[in-house]
Amino acid sequence: MKITVKSSQFFSVFMDNQATLEIELGSVTLDKLLDHLCDQFGEDFKKAMYGAQSFKDKGKPRVVVLVNGKHYSTLPNLLNTQLSDGDEIALLPPVAGG
Repeated sequence: MKITVKSSQFFSVFMDNQATLEIELGSVTLDKLLDHLCDQFGEDFKKAMYGAQSFKDKGKPRVVVLVNGKHYSTLPNLLNTQLSDGDEIALLPPVAGG
């Protein structure tokens, strides 16, 4: 199945300066897709995604992850959401404000 990953400039520097990726994978959850991206793009990508903590203890991403325009935290299975052919994942930098 084909999944599109879109990133802001914040992430594209860790993704070989690519703003959009088309990834062909078999059956995969959002968490496994993020693992795949971390494996593909290395330690700097992992740190941007999860912070300085150990990758195995990654917990939740510290960035905004959208699945077809919806924040993953609003999905019933959170990071265990099963992705489908044609899904679009957006990676955006952390947002803070007051």
